[in-house]
Amino acid sequence: MSFAGRLRALPVGRFLKFCAVGGSGVVVNYGVYLPLTRWLGFLEETALVASIAVSILTNFLLNEAWTFRDRRTGGSAGKLRRLGRFYLVSLGGAAIQWGVSMLCFRWLGIDDRLAVLIGIGVATAWNFVVNLLWTWRKSARDAA
Repeated sequence: MSFAGRLRALPVGRFLKFCAVGGSGVVVNYGVYLPLTRWLGFLEETALVASIAVSILTNFLLNEAWTFRDRRTGGSAGKLRRLGRFYLVSLGGAAIQWGVSMLCFRWLGIDDRLAVLIGIGVATAWNFVVNLLWTWRKSARDAA
């Protein structure tokens, strides 16, 4: 397949939905992170772990209901399997987000609010590709 053909085959619409859900996750992430650091005195590292954990759950629920709605199979057992996979993928994404955020904040001196946003952006590509190919992968009968 040519490069142009591969570009046309990219799931752009699904990626945009994934990004919209991710945008809501940013709101959730900041909605947890900022009160913990600004009002309750938590360390940035600790608050970031909590905010990531909460946003992972809300992102799964929205992706399950909207982004990958057509790939839901297996009833409740399938949903639990996808939730487990999503958490594993998200842990990788969270490690990427946390590492990039702390690198930007602690080592590069970037404002922590911007550093968190940069970390989220870097982790987005990982999360989309792995979730597309593993968490909500097409079954053999879907591909046929």
